[in-house]
Amino acid sequence: MACSLGASACVKFVTVDGKQLYQSEWDTVRADLGPRAAFDLKCGVGDLQYSMLKGYGHGLTMTVYSPIEQVGVRGCGQQAVYVNLEDKGWVMNSTNAK
Repeated sequence: MACSLGASACVKFVTVDGKQLYQSEWDTVRADLGPRAAFDLKCGVGDLQYSMLKGYGHGLTMTVYSPIEQVGVRGCGQQAVYVNLEDKGWVMNSTNAK
């Protein structure tokens, strides 16, 4: 967590697949993508595992990735890749779902 004295809000980070992401953005991605991926993979939302596949590094050291562009989702022996099309939301790009 990164906070400065007197800050009204703290920025929280999470590391996913070795990449540092904003916790709030990652939580939003999973909340938005979970129901869609569960339907596509015929799997319960709680059985899904997420990987951050592509994002843009920014900051002085290029260590924080935002926005998140591609996410891999695994569950119930299947997997899919989703691409964020901004105004259209998350769209499946490839899958091995049966």
